[in-house]
Amino acid sequence: MAEGRAAPRRCVRCVLPDTFPGLTMHADGVCSLCRDFDRAAPDTEATALARLEAAFDQVRGKSARYDAVVAYSGGKDSSWLLYLLVRRWKLRCLAVTIDNGFVVDQALTNIRAVTDALEVDHILVRPAFGFLRQVYQESLRGGLHVPAAATRASDICNSCIGLINNHVVSTAVHHQAPIVAGGYVAGQVPRNSAILTVPLAALDAGARSLQDRLADRLGDGARAHVERFPGAASVMIANPLLVSSYSEERLLADIEPLGWRRPVDTGLHSSNCRLNDLGILAHHQRYGFHPYVGELAEQVRRGSLSRAEALKRIEALPDIQELREEIARLGLNQELAPFPRQ
Repeated sequence: MAEGRAAPRRCVRCVLPDTFPGLTMHADGVCSLCRDFDRAAPDTEATALARLEAAFDQVRGKSARYDAVVAYSGGKDSSWLLYLLVRRWKLRCLAVTIDNGFVVDQALTNIRAVTDALEVDHILVRPAFGFLRQVYQESLRGGLHVPAAATRASDICNSCIGLINNHVVSTAVHHQAPIVAGGYVAGQVPRNSAILTVPLAALDAGARSLQDRLADRLGDGARAHVERFPGAASVMIANPLLVSSYSEERLLADIEPLGWRRPVDTGLHSSNCRLNDLGILAHHQRYGFHPYVGELAEQVRRGSLSRAEALKRIEALPDIQELREEIARLGLNQELAPFPRQ
């Protein structure tokens, strides 16, 4: 808990704290998001799965080379995503990885093992680290992203997500692949996001906004790191893990035979990146809640994670003393004054 803050009141059903933006805590201790979950139509997930599979059936084998371009971090979730797309749904995939300079060696080994085992083409992109360092510095200063983004991920992760999504869409447009797939799980994106058809004009508006925000903080040269999407076409955005009976035991049973091994140097919440813990700590100090609490709460509601396990994960905050290597690499003050609060 950040200094000067009282312990939050938590929903008695999930784990959301009363510091979570837009949340109402009712007198019985149950939060408004849990009540919204109870009111949702019971067949929503089955209907979404049917739409997802119908979309896959529609495009399978129709494009010249790839059915889907997949955002592939090498972590456990995106590895399972790639497994499902290839083995379950028989899609021809191109996996795209963005190396942010903090992807651990085991994750890179996992990427090679999984793409080889699944016989998937793979692109590894390494943006200039000087640019990424500036982006992460500005992320930690706060205010780089819209306020709602704080409910989904840390400011550092939101910066990565924006750049990764932009590059993956650009790759799909270049190869005329009809689907862009991501490994988002429940709580990271809206519940109805398993399959969406999105006009390129809408994605271009998002790219322009990202360019503007980066240029405002880093100068006009930052615009060159973000692709734009002119044209009237559309692309399908698929998030299959939202409707895939997600559980860690199940996904490990599928990806470990491919050669995937859990890294030991990425903290409690990541399975590919060493920078994640710094993002968690900064987010908790700035906003007063853990950046993973939204998705963990959703998994508790769905029954794929116990409340006790979710509490254990969000209460185990990183130790800043163990992050000095990452902090030094980003050129931050070694004295580590608390990150500014919003």
